[in-house]
Amino acid sequence: MPPTTETHWCRTLNKGWLKIVNYSSNPYQVTITGPTSIPAFTLQGGYQVDSISVDVGTYGIYSLQLAGYLLYPSEFNTTKSVTRCNVIGWSFP
Repeated sequence: MPPTTETHWCRTLNKGWLKIVNYSSNPYQVTITGPTSIPAFTLQGGYQVDSISVDVGTYGIYSLQLAGYLLYPSEFNTTKSVTRCNVIGWSFP
């Protein structure tokens, strides 16, 4: 007998999402480390990425300012735990 409740694919595949927001007017390189391999990417000032599909687990997120600084670029980092079917957000600066 088939199940009566439909299961969303994020439950069966143990997936969640990351949302990264850059509130600066300057571009940053964003590096994400964790169970899912994600290539580093540039996030322009005032932009966001809100649909990074990743496996459930703990992720390190690091951002490095690429332009607009006087002496040294700004750096920000955090650790976030992604849970099944949830969107986990992080913003900087």
